[in-house]
Amino acid sequence: MRRAGGLKELLWVLSAFGAVAIIARLLGGLGATTALSDSMPWGMWKILNMVAGVALATGGFALAAAVRVFELRKYEPALRPAILIALLGYGSSCFALALDIGLPHAIWKPIVFWNHHSFLFEVAWCVMLYFTVTILETAPIVLENTRGRWLAGLLHRASLPIVIVGITLSTLHHTSLGSLFLVMPARLHELWFTPWIPLLFIVSAVGAGIQTVILVSLGYSWIYGRERNMPVLTGLAKGSAVILSLYLILKIVDLAVRGQIGTLFSGQWEAGFFFAELALGAVIPIALIAARATRHAPVGLTVASISAVLGLVLNRLNVGVTGLLRTADAPYFPSLPEISLSIGVIAMAALALVYIVENYPIFEDIPAKAFLPGEEGVRELDPLGRAWTFGWMTGRARLSMLLVVSVSLAAGLFSGSAFGGMRLKRAPVRQPLGADAARATLFLDGDRNDEGVLFPHDAHKERLGGEESCQQCHHQDLPGDHASSCFRCHADMAQPSSVFDHETHVAELGDKWSCVQCHDSRLPKNVGNSKPCHECHEEDMGLKAPETVRAMHPVPSRGRREERRGEARRMRLLPLG
Repeated sequence: MRRAGGLKELLWVLSAFGAVAIIARLLGGLGATTALSDSMPWGMWKILNMVAGVALATGGFALAAAVRVFELRKYEPALRPAILIALLGYGSSCFALALDIGLPHAIWKPIVFWNHHSFLFEVAWCVMLYFTVTILETAPIVLENTRGRWLAGLLHRASLPIVIVGITLSTLHHTSLGSLFLVMPARLHELWFTPWIPLLFIVSAVGAGIQTVILVSLGYSWIYGRERNMPVLTGLAKGSAVILSLYLILKIVDLAVRGQIGTLFSGQWEAGFFFAELALGAVIPIALIAARATRHAPVGLTVASISAVLGLVLNRLNVGVTGLLRTADAPYFPSLPEISLSIGVIAMAALALVYIVENYPIFEDIPAKAFLPGEEGVRELDPLGRAWTFGWMTGRARLSMLLVVSVSLAAGLFSGSAFGGMRLKRAPVRQPLGADAARATLFLDGDRNDEGVLFPHDAHKERLGGEESCQQCHHQDLPGDHASSCFRCHADMAQPSSVFDHETHVAELGDKWSCVQCHDSRLPKNVGNSKPCHECHEEDMGLKAPETVRAMHPVPSRGRREERRGEARRMRLLPLG
């Protein structure tokens, strides 16, 4: 079947572009590969792959609740596809999130460093735990025909508590994802900023998640020429329409309660995106499912599910991108590597979906030979590319050619800075300004952009112990200095800087014969193989004894730490003006 082979090859091409974008992001960093900025720190990347991605995977916990908790056995044929979609949706979202953060290798830290005051901490834990739940729910499918069938039986018997835990976790993190946007009332456009964001997020996610299961089921039947289980799909569509109707009512009531109905007709360009979001995400799917003729027609259900999926994606992009553009300091449009990586991760998940449904009984309700009338069934598969061997070239050769062309084209289209990194401009740090004649209070504005904070320096010094406390903040002094200011060493806003003058040291210590005084002669002469400054400058750096070096960052007692936290809460550093 040409349609299946062509779809796979398209997914391989998109995945190749995504893979090149991933390499570029890891080599060049976020600044060189994305159009993100301080005012648009998320952009398309995180919103599409994380916020929208996990929402479209919500059909897993919705179907698990319907079948396992409420015992609606009619919908059991759709449960395995729904769980698989949840597994791949959450897995790909976690993978994309690791690439989105500045230090991908630090993604494990929420597991160890707990911050229970943070919505992101709760989201991170719920996503990781629910991803684990989807693995446990999917494992029996893989294990049931292997030597691990005993474990599959054990997981089947424990399915009810696993499902209940999954429902709880998924509900928690979807509402918390919405809660993330409650912290920016001055940034997010009034059409989308509402205290109801957590409720709207979970309701819309459930409605669109069920539509995603319908879309994947219809796509499977069309690609592989299998019969469609229309009674199950129609029932799911009606349930989804009820949920989407509730979502539509909540959106309208929310606008009315907040007095924002007039904003819809104010002529602002954001209103057009809002209308498009409602039309795609709710009005069109509800209308198509409400009509009996389209509800029972595969084409009608397909259009409704595609519309619902696009509507949810647009809603999340509106909340995380469109609604912030008006208050952003700079315009934002995603870069080519950003777009390629986002779509590439989705394509990789789709390839994994194709592989799994071809090799495991995901759509177990459809017999293997139940092809649609006029369909010839699946042709012989190529063992590598899993592409059909039709046309003038074998599947393996054609796939190899496509990958080579795609990788070369992607590498050529992405800018050189994406692979080599972004050169940072020099931005010298300036000395703090005195807010009073005695400089008891300082105005910290290192880049002189008139945005800074008032820092009560003398008050800090008194609370921390007077003159003896300087080294708690001024952790390293220049030779001959008692408490060097931060700007003397941290001399640039963006680039690393060093106060070490190598030429002066060579001249003072005897030119070329001085090397062994600081470096081990058996090792390369570099920064890593050199004496620490305090070994020679113990006195003129204000260090009285070697143990003073170890005391530069004293660890306060627990009581003292709590006292400092209380001081920090009581004191506010006010911005200028």
